[in-house]
Amino acid sequence: GGSKFPFPVVPIKMTKNPKQFKDKLNEITKKYKADIVLFDTPPQLEEEALLTALLSDVILIPISPSPLDLWAGEQAIKTVREAREVRNNGLPKIILIPSRLMPNTLLAREIRGSLEQYNEPIAPSISMRVNMVESCIAGLPINLYAPGSPSHKEFKNLMKFVFTNVKK
Repeated sequence: GGSKFPFPVVPIKMTKNPKQFKDKLNEITKKYKADIVLFDTPPQLEEEALLTALLSDVILIPISPSPLDLWAGEQAIKTVREAREVRNNGLPKIILIPSRLMPNTLLAREIRGSLEQYNEPIAPSISMRVNMVESCIAGLPINLYAPGSPSHKEFKNLMKFVFTNVKK
């Protein structure tokens, strides 16, 4: 969506040099006077995920109710916990997000039980809804595409949970 978002979206090329990446991040943060910086990285790129975890205070890990996503989520949790050990300060925090749930299905009802084994906070769920897909196609966040919709309410609840847990 780029300029359609109510905040700057700035791509940063991940480099093998952590100092170079951190310098670029600091430059962008100062330029935009950012209080909060969000990274969006593919979980299967372990080096990038580890570098991001080493720089982050909180990692959100969305996990859908499929065995493949549960296995990928387990790997992401392991990577973040490695960063936590290196940092030795309890950071980054992990928040698991049950994601892309089909409402009223057995898989949707059971995912929380599957995630409890990781002993990390579990956020409110995000359902798979048509307006979520449409908002992606339109390049708009859900609060601009479908304000007041069930999807928008789910994301508001998620953000309340995240900010509450960040303050702890």
